[in-house]
Amino acid sequence: MKILILGDCHGRLDLVAGACQAAELAYGIDAAIQVGDFGLFPKVMHRFLTDDASAFPVPVHVIDGNHEDHEWIHRARGQGQESAWAARNLFYHERGSIAALDGASIGFLGGALHADRRQEWDGQWRPGADGTPAKRTPPEAPAWANWVTRADTTRALAAFVAQPPDLIVSHSCPASIGIGISGALALVELVDRFVTRAGFHAGPFHDCGEGGLTRLWRELPRKPAHWVFGHFHQFSDTTVDHTQFVCVGSSDDSDGVVGVRPVIYDTCTKELLLEPGKRL
Repeated sequence: MKILILGDCHGRLDLVAGACQAAELAYGIDAAIQVGDFGLFPKVMHRFLTDDASAFPVPVHVIDGNHEDHEWIHRARGQGQESAWAARNLFYHERGSIAALDGASIGFLGGALHADRRQEWDGQWRPGADGTPAKRTPPEAPAWANWVTRADTTRALAAFVAQPPDLIVSHSCPASIGIGISGALALVELVDRFVTRAGFHAGPFHDCGEGGLTRLWRELPRKPAHWVFGHFHQFSDTTVDHTQFVCVGSSDDSDGVVGVRPVIYDTCTKELLLEPGKRL
């Protein structure tokens, strides 16, 4: 089985479908994985479910990013709406879950910190005694949140130790382990305001990411051969301690590149095919 890995699309499901069609012709893909910031919002999903032409040509496996309606996702899944998504070839994977696709074990862990707005969760922030946001304490196990919570990481560790994944798919990447992903200069002050002063750690500017994913990486006894992610809207290919970390860029041209770079995972060879110079 060959699986196309797609980056952030921000509700442009038509571009996801088009990339799948092109990769099916060019590479013979059998499925796709989208790495979050898919467009899991009520209006986007209503349009997807009611437009007769919107079903995907191959199964598309998706996780959540930070730019989703997480409260709505929590409610929709509780109401059993995933069966309607599956009828149109869309399969959602919750945080800390494992899927076996044609003999390959794939671990999923969506979610990421907002870099440009207040973090969201199913409760109220607890401000400091002086009313300032500096002493807010993030909850560890909310029912839903945009970031990777401690409970998410604990769940993923249990699942990934029991069944070590060949490939991990996340929205962001571990911070401070040498991947070398840099944030946008325009976000420096916003990250200080909404991330650091809210009690989160996103790593140094030149090696930033998600604290919950850092914990996952450090505590996994068996590291995966490959780890793919999006979030940063840029292509990157780095190897850290024998694990290949690939940021796939975006699927909606928001990375400044028109078209989708082919990133294909082969479940038979358990290798990634990267062709960053080509476009779908």
